[in-house]
Amino acid sequence: MFAACAIGASCLALGPLTPATAAPPEPATPAAQGRAVPAGGVRINEVESNGGVPGDWIELFNASAAPADLSGVVVKDGDDSHAFVLPAGTMLAPGGFLVLDERDKTGVGDFDFGLGKDDHVRLFDSAGVLLDSVSWGPHAATTLGRTDAGEWRETSQDSKGTANVFAADPEAPGTPGAASSLRLSEVDSQPADWVELVNTGTEPLDIAGFELRDNSDDHSWRFPAGSTIAGGAYLVVDENSVGQIGGGTGLFSEAIGIGSADQIRLFDQTGGQLDDSGAWTAHAALDGDAAKATLARCAVSGGPFVLAHPTPGAANLCVTDSGEGGTEQPPLVTRVWPGSPSTTAIDTTPMFLEDSSGLDTQVTSDGVVLWAVDNGEGRFWKLNVAADGTAKIADGWADGKRARFQKDAANPRAAGPDTEGITAANDGFLYLASERDNSAKGVNFNAVLQIDPEAAGPDVVATVEWDLTGLLPQVSANLGIEAVEWVSDADLANKLVDVNTGAGYDPETYPLHGDGLFFVAVEDGGQVFAFALNSDGTAQRVAEVRPGLPGVMSLDYDTVLGGL
Repeated sequence: MFAACAIGASCLALGPLTPATAAPPEPATPAAQGRAVPAGGVRINEVESNGGVPGDWIELFNASAAPADLSGVVVKDGDDSHAFVLPAGTMLAPGGFLVLDERDKTGVGDFDFGLGKDDHVRLFDSAGVLLDSVSWGPHAATTLGRTDAGEWRETSQDSKGTANVFAADPEAPGTPGAASSLRLSEVDSQPADWVELVNTGTEPLDIAGFELRDNSDDHSWRFPAGSTIAGGAYLVVDENSVGQIGGGTGLFSEAIGIGSADQIRLFDQTGGQLDDSGAWTAHAALDGDAAKATLARCAVSGGPFVLAHPTPGAANLCVTDSGEGGTEQPPLVTRVWPGSPSTTAIDTTPMFLEDSSGLDTQVTSDGVVLWAVDNGEGRFWKLNVAADGTAKIADGWADGKRARFQKDAANPRAAGPDTEGITAANDGFLYLASERDNSAKGVNFNAVLQIDPEAAGPDVVATVEWDLTGLLPQVSANLGIEAVEWVSDADLANKLVDVNTGAGYDPETYPLHGDGLFFVAVEDGGQVFAFALNSDGTAQRVAEVRPGLPGVMSLDYDTVLGGL
């Protein structure tokens, strides 16, 4: 199986485990203050889906430090046919709000579709790249808003065109609302002691009186008067940072010495705990060198502290796929797509009325087959591909077949799986990647379904289902697995590090997995994970790949070049 690596995609080579010399990508340069930039810093901030004035509305916020050009930006709900394109010349000032209203009966307003329950809002740039999205189940009693910490909650009142308003959290009475956007980010315990914090919100925070402690409540250091941290900024407290210790002032090193078996905790001015690094039992080290390693979070929004490269005052750089003893896997070797940079439409007359969320080619004794799957109801099609690249729907497949969850076998009216990806293995089955059940669109449910394409239609019930939700990052319901690709053991043996053994992948380690691994891509974060899908319905995560993309929407393995 092989497919083109699209422009803007990442082509990753799989080769023997030898050191690589490819340099990491250069960090992006922040936009200059006051200069118009693309819409990447714009996010969805508040949504009214029921009972608004004059109707439903969507609020956007520019979280960047420069004006954003929204020309051609597209807003959609859960239906791709419902789209509103912002007109040319639409600008949004830094820190500014833009409200889009549902068009009323007189034609006044912006978008011409309504927002329902079990719906979502999606924001795309002019090239069709997803910038942001939010989904929900029942309507909110007020509105749905984004907090400074980036979480979505029901507001205490609608605040159309202004900052969101939330009720105080009853479970944390001592925590100021804005303080929830302050988080621990990175910790170094050897050879120097320092703690990095990050403001995950967009507004500056006054952190005077905020407190750091290690694993002992007697070891305490507070930020002095006048301490602030800008929105989105990092702040490092090192051994020489001056703060409050007891009733006087002193250095961080005089209050806290970060040990080999320790932890760091963050408290607000009232003593309410805001964050915790979790405990560790030894200094972080790479190849035995503590100076090369820290403990850090891979995502700004949260998550566990893991082995990382030191990046004080900057975005974290986690070490991926480290084996036992802290030995780092060599960096990915990337390849330039060797084909033409242009694209060619193979169906001059459209074959499908909606997008096909996943595609995969398969070489059979009867020629090349192209499999396509739609996410709306789990329907998949078989197409025959000619030598010139053209394709036509195979005989008997004009209406496709509909994949079904096992629980819906006797319920043809069930909405079915949200199938985003498809792959053909060497066992005669198709495997579909589903990021949620369309009957419960607000719930994150990542699964791979085994489907027999030769089974009689119109509905085909999955013969095996693998629930991967607990083995993958926890993301929003519509930002889960977008693709799946089967790669044979013959192509993978000893060519990637097995996180369970710390050694090269050995197929014999997984006796129930068949003849290959399944790579799945998570849209939110752009991570790719390799799984052994066992015949008993269990799954084991074997490896993680970080291609360096903000989101991964499709996967294909090139057996000729040996690249994913």
